[in-house]
Amino acid sequence: MGMDEDSCIGLLCKDDQPVFTIVAEQLRDAGLAVQFFDPRAELSSIQIDDLSLLVNKQVFPQILPGLRYARQTETPLWNNLPATIAFSSRLIGLTALEAVGFRTPPVRFEKPEGEYVAKDFLFGMALPNSTRVGISIKS
Repeated sequence: MGMDEDSCIGLLCKDDQPVFTIVAEQLRDAGLAVQFFDPRAELSSIQIDDLSLLVNKQVFPQILPGLRYARQTETPLWNNLPATIAFSSRLIGLTALEAVGFRTPPVRFEKPEGEYVAKDFLFGMALPNSTRVGISIKS
């Protein structure tokens, strides 16, 4: 994959994400164009066709058709598409990691005792306040 002054790298993450903001700045300093895309919004074929590389930090269901399109049209993807699709679901990811021997936190659908981290969304859809998916934090 050749990069030149006409190359544009697409980053699927918020434009204030600390690490990728620095990466974008360094790429721009090297003469490359960088464009941030909302990871929760669909990408059009026109947006993808203008890219030399597409990098995803986060994956939400809305972006999967765009990633598939990029792969079909040979726009290079930084991340492996099949793995990205498989691990776009945390539950699938945890199950896969557990299957190959990694220690993973238990998955519950009821509020655990003590401090925990909860997500208010599942596959990009808001859940009622009484329904949260949580992972316990244990030291």
